[in-house]
Amino acid sequence: MQRPLAIAIAVVLIILGITLQADPYRIRDPGFPADQQVLDFRDSTYTHISWVTSEASNYAQLRFYDRVEGGVCLRPQWSDLTTPHLKMPADYQIETVAPAPTWPAGMEVPNPGTLSNTKYICMYPLSVLLNQRLMAEAKGDAAKAAPNILIVGLGSGVGVGMFAHHFPEASITVVDIDQKVIDMVRDHYPMLRWLEQDAPPTADGRKRLRLIAADARQAVIYPELHGSERPFDVVVLDAYTSGSTIPPHLMTREFFQEVKGAMSEDGIMLSNIIGSYRGDKRLLLGGAIRTMHAAGLTEVHNFPIYYFNNGETKPEFGPDQEKEVRNNVVLASKMPLDPRGNRDGWKAIHDFIKSGAPYADLPTKRYRSVLATLVFDDTASMSTSLITQDGNAIDGAVYQAISKAYGNQPHDYRRYFRINERGLIGKTVAAVREHAAATDSEVPQGWTRDDAVALSVIFIDWVHHARSTFRASVSIAEVPATPTRFAHSGRHLVGPSEEERAEMAEPDWVILDAPLFTDGTPNADIFNN
Repeated sequence: MQRPLAIAIAVVLIILGITLQADPYRIRDPGFPADQQVLDFRDSTYTHISWVTSEASNYAQLRFYDRVEGGVCLRPQWSDLTTPHLKMPADYQIETVAPAPTWPAGMEVPNPGTLSNTKYICMYPLSVLLNQRLMAEAKGDAAKAAPNILIVGLGSGVGVGMFAHHFPEASITVVDIDQKVIDMVRDHYPMLRWLEQDAPPTADGRKRLRLIAADARQAVIYPELHGSERPFDVVVLDAYTSGSTIPPHLMTREFFQEVKGAMSEDGIMLSNIIGSYRGDKRLLLGGAIRTMHAAGLTEVHNFPIYYFNNGETKPEFGPDQEKEVRNNVVLASKMPLDPRGNRDGWKAIHDFIKSGAPYADLPTKRYRSVLATLVFDDTASMSTSLITQDGNAIDGAVYQAISKAYGNQPHDYRRYFRINERGLIGKTVAAVREHAAATDSEVPQGWTRDDAVALSVIFIDWVHHARSTFRASVSIAEVPATPTRFAHSGRHLVGPSEEERAEMAEPDWVILDAPLFTDGTPNADIFNN
């Protein structure tokens, strides 16, 4: 009798293990979109990688465990783009890679275009617009600029999409240490695979895209690893993850010196750094900027990522905002970057905005999300979409009532609001349940309850949000602090050069104790965590 009992106990333990195991994707947590699906997942030497999609939130996100490493909008699809240099060839056959076994049968496999679901990515064009030589050679037409670009850290690949969308003559090299990440993106982002393998070269014969598995530092030092025929005009460092990992050897004075050596004389290094001006995260952002200065990239300008809220025309960035931890797009060069020292570059930025960019050719009010979450005393429901896949509201009267409560055009920006009106909450719950029944789908988690105390709603127009983020961040970054320097310049944030700092009696900068990261003290990841 002992053997059957042991088998029975083992079966029960296995069932409990499967039932109670930790979900590495966290796709069924309260507040998350109810329609999240895992497109693919793979383990590598470095991490657990997954593609997670949501039609309601319009994203395909690359995640390392449950951390988002970048997102591209599912719509517009590549086949929807009308931009001539990115228009999918009519005879191009997309090789569809089989999705994960958990992918719903009959559900369309994504074919994303270039619209970013990650807000700081829309700032990438700054690194080209502020290069006076590139813009002069293009006679002021950004679409004719021909930058040579190196991106460190592939993520979802949407950064490649952003550059490719706005700069048809760009040649882009991406270096990522993890071959599995490259394989994952290559398999599930058909447009990038086309850019790498089948797209026509630039007008001067350069490849449109190279994807290389290598340590970034080795690739920067040894040109034979990346194969670029000329120095880089732009180097993007996007391998830094907040609260998780910053490869310490990729944020030191010596590495930044190596990047400087791989760039043209007027080259610009762009880094995405999550930090703040006050609080603990000041040491990461301040240390990065001070280290750039020490490496000889003496001209540094930061663009804190921001977007307009509730009809703002000029956002404020005061003491409260200085404490907030946010994405910061930090540009560093040997050439001037601020509005006074680089007037032509800032004119190019404002011309870019006036043209309707970023994504000037994409319409607003088409690629949007309207997500609702019920709020209870003890928890929240999963988020469900109030817009169906064909763009219609799940219930016209409810949608109009919510739009009225919103009090403005509901798709201009990314905006949140909270509804406490019991009648409207009840109508929304009823409409969601009726839609689930009509479509023979499951009622989202939490929406069977009738004790919600509030309804939280978010409206997002993804094209307008990208434009709003770009305009607002530029607006903040051009604010002067004194008659001689700008509030978001490296000089104002962390002080002058090391030699000048030593000679100053009283510090006159914001982050007084910014550390210096070197190969001997590569402590960026310590301050990150």
